Amino acid sequence: MRACAEGTRPEGIPRPAAAIITRHAPLAAVMTDFIGRLRQETRQSPYPAEELLRLGSSWRT
Repeated sequence: MRACAEGTRPEGIPRPAAAIITRHAPLAAVMTDFIGRLRQETRQSPYPAEELLRLGSSWRT
């Protein structure tokens, strides 16, 4: 997932599945990092709303 978020296309799976993974990987990476911080560091970790909005608007266009 992290590699897909950084631009690597998944291989060995059907194109439609690869497209879905590629499209959603950046959002998934941000949320994975956020949840990791909540669990490992502090429950006071700020929600990454701005980054999610930025990423969300970029894949809709």
